Order: sequence, then C-alpha cells, then structure tokens
Amino acid sequence: MQAVAQFFLDTWFFLIPIAFLVLVAWIFRPGARKRYEADGEIPFKDKDDK
Repeated sequence: MQAVAQFFLDTWFFLIPIAFLVLVAWIFRPGARKRYEADGEIPFKDKDDK
C-alpha cells in the first residue's frame, strides 16, 4: 500500500505541470480567439441584444 501511495506522490509532480500546459494550450489554440472575444463582450450587452 505504501508503494502505491509513493507512486502517486512521485507522479503528482509531473502530472500537475503537464495538466497546466495542456490547459494553456487549449485556451490559446488558434480557433479559440473568436469565442473568447465574444464571451468577453457578454457583460457589455443589453438584454435585447442577440
């Protein structure tokens, strides 16, 4: 049981940076700019704007 716990503790330090890099790559992918710009305009729109 201690070997399993030690395995997860050892791999934890590698998984977090990899997950962070995947998240950053997903956010800054080329096709996402238009969507994030539209989402950023939501607070400035009126209720009647579609």
